[in-house]
Amino acid sequence: MAPYQYPPLNENLNEIRVLELQTGDFSADLRVSIRKVTLTPDTPPFYEALSYVWGTTDNKIDIKVGPPENDTLAITQNLAIALPYLRYKDRVRTFWIDAICINQDDVDERSRQVKRMGDIYRFADRVVVWLGPEDDDSGHVLKILSQLSSEIKVDYASRTMSPASSDSDPTWRDTRSLLPFSSDEVQSVESLLNRPWFSRLWVWQEILLSGNNAIVVCGSCTILWQSLRQTIVCLNSKRFSPSIDTSQLQARLIYILNMSSFDIYASFGGIIWRTAACKCSDPKDRVYAVLSLLRKWEKDINIEPDYTKTTAQVYQDAVLQHIKHSRTLEMLAFCELKNDRPAEMPTWVPNWAAIDSAQPLEHQGSACSYSSANAQYKGRGVLSAAGVVAATVLSAEEYISQKKKEGVVDEIRRLAPRNVEHSSYVAGGSLIDAFCSIMCVNLFSDLTRPRQEGFPQLDESREFVLAILQAKDWLSRTAIGSTQSRYLDYVWAFCNKRSFIMTEEGYIGLAPKLTKPGDQVCILLGCTRPLVLRQTSGLQYQVVGECYVHGLMNGEAFLGSLPDNYQARFLYDQGSNGWYRAFLDKETGNTQYQDPRMEAGDQIVNQGRSMILPDGTIVPEVTSEFLKRRGVNVQTFDLI
Repeated sequence: MAPYQYPPLNENLNEIRVLELQTGDFSADLRVSIRKVTLTPDTPPFYEALSYVWGTTDNKIDIKVGPPENDTLAITQNLAIALPYLRYKDRVRTFWIDAICINQDDVDERSRQVKRMGDIYRFADRVVVWLGPEDDDSGHVLKILSQLSSEIKVDYASRTMSPASSDSDPTWRDTRSLLPFSSDEVQSVESLLNRPWFSRLWVWQEILLSGNNAIVVCGSCTILWQSLRQTIVCLNSKRFSPSIDTSQLQARLIYILNMSSFDIYASFGGIIWRTAACKCSDPKDRVYAVLSLLRKWEKDINIEPDYTKTTAQVYQDAVLQHIKHSRTLEMLAFCELKNDRPAEMPTWVPNWAAIDSAQPLEHQGSACSYSSANAQYKGRGVLSAAGVVAATVLSAEEYISQKKKEGVVDEIRRLAPRNVEHSSYVAGGSLIDAFCSIMCVNLFSDLTRPRQEGFPQLDESREFVLAILQAKDWLSRTAIGSTQSRYLDYVWAFCNKRSFIMTEEGYIGLAPKLTKPGDQVCILLGCTRPLVLRQTSGLQYQVVGECYVHGLMNGEAFLGSLPDNYQARFLYDQGSNGWYRAFLDKETGNTQYQDPRMEAGDQIVNQGRSMILPDGTIVPEVTSEFLKRRGVNVQTFDLI
């Protein structure tokens, strides 16, 4: 038999290939046929799209391709194991499977089809996830997870649960009640979620575009993807028995929960960061594999998959295209200066091939107010951007990575400023509140609407921090409660791989690990998070990375402090599927999107563009000229 020869696809007709998996018993030889179909959104062809792990390409297995079955096609062992489980005994089953339906030896076809993969999974009749054969009591695990999902209904915006019906057991949605899982069941759940499929990069595009009818297959057992996703929220929100070690499982739950929430929370850069721990064979896919997951206002960004470019070129082009398309510098917030950074990659380009980066500070403020980027690429790796110097670093103390609760408590004590319990803060309020806030980057449920129940609360966190600062033996005589444990989890998540900084002006904050005295905290137009910049001998600047500085996160460097009676909050707008900064008037109890520091006349004086907020409020765009008229010292930074 001869190797199968792929007839070329007609790209003008939007052709793809599908395979027909022929009938047979489980042990019968695998037989398939391959045909071309036209992929049209209005009348897509019928097929199921398979999402699976390729595995090793060594020792491939030949299958028969027909008719008349005179050709063979070599497939990976993982796929050869899956297909007998997926084959029907009584009828042909039609699939789209990337390894078979794309000619992997044709680089041009692969680049074109990669761009189309989002539509392929979006228009599939169903996406089938193959986790592998049954093992580690996976059948029992899927059964109890299916039962759990039938008891709850999840609001993914707030990550809260409610009973699925009046007959549902209310304890399942009660975050205070313990999960009734044995140690063996916890181990089996952990084994299931540690299967290789969850760690692959491309699968997240495949499952998140699948709609609500995707199915997860493990051997002969199945569970709906939506059911599995609901159980992840439940398991992450509730507590297990204290006698069971769930540290590894909790980390896995958070990882999968974050991965499955791209459609609600993540920006382009955020998606790339969240998938950084996922495995892929080509680092260029860090960009290409997520293009179909972008939010609607980012989807038409002009990035074409091109595997002939270097990785550095692909990453730099992605940043420049995003700046041009979004008129923001949000991508720069994902940069982090490291000693082993590739020499050909500017510091304003995130090195997405490196996975050992700190947790990003998305949604922790809007330091640049309503501004758009004033930036220009000057060639030779130099990006010119407008902004202001807000502070100069006086000291930087690296957080010592300790994940155990006792270690996190020790670090809180070590890093706490002198007289933190009794001092006021330079930006207003108390120093203890500022310290509590920066250690978890102000992620308090009190400041979100709807309340993010998984976040700690400010009052409880303050009391906890004061207690451990004032009583060195607190841990030896007091058990850590669930709310305190949650605060410590967030402290570790955001302090790990960062440094605690104090500035010459009296600010405190969290900054990149390699921050050092003399570095400058800068706010660039169009970048919602402050950046630490380091001036070089040539009057140019390196991007050290993003930072959280209490008192500079809500436009203070541009517009001044908020009036005493106002507090910044974040509101979720269901219509646009996004979070927006808003302002609570503590005297009236009213919340508004309009920044109280923007005067009515600003809309007339400012000749820049405007943006419309969810409540219909029209706010003027903050430009360099607008800021200069208000006396702000705007300067230009040449970033290298």
